[in-house]
Amino acid sequence: MQKLLTSIMERSQPPINKDNYISIAKAIGIILMVIGHSKCPSTLHHFIYMFHIPLFFFCSGLFHEKQKKIYSSFWKKTKGLYLPYIKWSILFLLLHNIFYRLNICNASYGYLGGTHLYNLNEMAVKAIHILFTMTEHEYLLGGFWFIKSLF
Repeated sequence: MQKLLTSIMERSQPPINKDNYISIAKAIGIILMVIGHSKCPSTLHHFIYMFHIPLFFFCSGLFHEKQKKIYSSFWKKTKGLYLPYIKWSILFLLLHNIFYRLNICNASYGYLGGTHLYNLNEMAVKAIHILFTMTEHEYLLGGFWFIKSLF
């Protein structure tokens, strides 16, 4: 009976290889990020912030392929990072006033309480910043700083 249980356990678990170690490291980084963003003790917060973001960059860089031609590398990054960033940032910018009216983001519940209805001039300025500097995206897309950093 013991042999049967051992055999079943061995077959049900995938073999641990290099890719699983990276997945485990990323999962640990995500868990630490959630703990760091919660109201954890200050000492734990500072300890987690010493390495959890570099861990994500390390995991991202591990699978970076050296491109022989700079044009293909630039085009790949543009398609994979810049275009999705632009698409979602512009979409959320256009939806900002609707979100404000629905109380998804407003002066009471906004990022640090500092949002308002945008006029066309503000939207145009924000759109230009999004397109050319990859800044000024809506706070609902807060994690987009990571995409900008990888580009």
